[in-house]
Amino acid sequence: MILRLVMFKNLLHYKETFKINNHKHENFGGGFMSQKFVVGIISSICLSLLLAILTYTPTSENLLILYLNYTIPMYIIAGIPSSLLIEKIYRNKNFSSTIKKYLMVLGLYILAGGLIGNIFFILTSMGNITKYLFLVILCIISSLVFYHISLLIGKILSYNK
Repeated sequence: MILRLVMFKNLLHYKETFKINNHKHENFGGGFMSQKFVVGIISSICLSLLLAILTYTPTSENLLILYLNYTIPMYIIAGIPSSLLIEKIYRNKNFSSTIKKYLMVLGLYILAGGLIGNIFFILTSMGNITKYLFLVILCIISSLVFYHISLLIGKILSYNK
């Protein structure tokens, strides 16, 4: 009986740990980071599928697998930490409307995507301006896909409560 009470107390403490913006993120088993990881995986699948459709030629096969090999690590290495930083920035702000909050966070994701694109360009030193613009625009689109998938998952989780 005492063991059950201790386990219940620990469970309540565990759930309180993942409260952010008065929303509980204890779904997906491991909390808030698990939710970001799932958002990263779903975003990489969506982006890879979009890229595979846009660059499809009859001779190219398995483009989805090829793009997933690049997008999953990028979302995990750059996307999730960027998202956590953005959330830390806007979490302490009071917004008068949801539209203002949405536009501010949208701008932060665009800025983060552009910054990641610039860093990736410098690290790979491609050298061509058209490749630079393509890479930065692709990173911005990737960050916006992540943001909107994150909003969608957040709505689904809050609806299921």
